[in-house]
Amino acid sequence: MEIFVFGAVVVLFFVWLLVKSRSQQWCVLCAAVSTTWAGLVVFRLSDVEVNETLLALLLGASATGGYYWLARQEKLALFKLPIFLTLAIAAYQVAVWSVKIDLVLLLVGLWLLFGLIALVRVNGTLVKKIIECCRNW
Repeated sequence: MEIFVFGAVVVLFFVWLLVKSRSQQWCVLCAAVSTTWAGLVVFRLSDVEVNETLLALLLGASATGGYYWLARQEKLALFKLPIFLTLAIAAYQVAVWSVKIDLVLLLVGLWLLFGLIALVRVNGTLVKKIIECCRNW
């Protein structure tokens, strides 16, 4: 099973590389990984046994890639934590194929808190520390 999953990433990488034009701004590796885990989800829904560890690994890779892609945008710098947790929790919920309401509520609260921080910006030091949390480590 593992060879087919990782082999799919390789094959899909080259398929997406052929499909992508020079003007398009998306990551071929990200597309290959995402297509592979989406295929595993389809197999799971079709009652085909899938390697859950590999599914979780690929979901995590997509979540991490998505985080780094979004974190490059300066206007979203303040929202690194809620972006990361949203992507990680979404990947987890796909992996376990269940919606955990407590995690959804955690995200709602976190986004509201960071939205309030962005609106108010009462403490410039706090905002600066949040934005620079991952720099210079």
